[in-house]
Amino acid sequence: MRRSLSGMVLLVVAVLLACAPPAEAQRPKGKDKEKDPGEKTTEKMVKAGQIRGTITSINESKKSLKLKLKVSYTVPDKGAIQAFLNAQRDYQVALLKRDVNAAANAQRTMLEQQARMYKVESKDVDYEVQSQDEVVVRTMILPERFDDRGKVIKKFTREQLKELKGDPKLPGYKAEFSDLIQGQLVEARLVRKPGRPPRPKKGKDALEGGLDALDDYQPHASMILILGSPPPPR
Repeated sequence: MRRSLSGMVLLVVAVLLACAPPAEAQRPKGKDKEKDPGEKTTEKMVKAGQIRGTITSINESKKSLKLKLKVSYTVPDKGAIQAFLNAQRDYQVALLKRDVNAAANAQRTMLEQQARMYKVESKDVDYEVQSQDEVVVRTMILPERFDDRGKVIKKFTREQLKELKGDPKLPGYKAEFSDLIQGQLVEARLVRKPGRPPRPKKGKDALEGGLDALDDYQPHASMILILGSPPPPR
């Protein structure tokens, strides 16, 4: 009797195992398949503006550029401010004397000097741009072509322009990082890691990994657009 019961138990277990779905089908549908640790993933970056300047030096091994940027800023004009204050005083005096003409002249001077209180100045600033490994380089300048006599051919066929264009969604035409040279006017479109950089650590751990963590959040060039050729040598 015991042997028959044990045989029936073994038969039931065998049937259940045969009818059970494979292990892969037993996974919950809400969970995605685990990623391979060696699988490459690209982190989404956010736009960080763009800058325009002239190339002063190039580091091809690090894919970095040094640009000379022209920065504009406003400064107060002390002479215009003082003239405005004087006209304001003359306006108050004219009102007390009920001198309509003097008040109108003082008010006109106030408006003129108010527009001159600040003036725009500019200066050159050096700025280093680090590029992404997969930085895209484009150019707005078509390459020169020559005929058999050495004359420049200015016209391109539609097929040639399509080949030079490459991706129609990108500005300009195809170029390489090696096409960048000193003196070119370029525009660097920047991206950065989303979020805020971590707070700097205190104590002995402050220097360990702190600079690397901040560097991850620095803007990097995702695209470099060549806008102009270097000026001819004098």
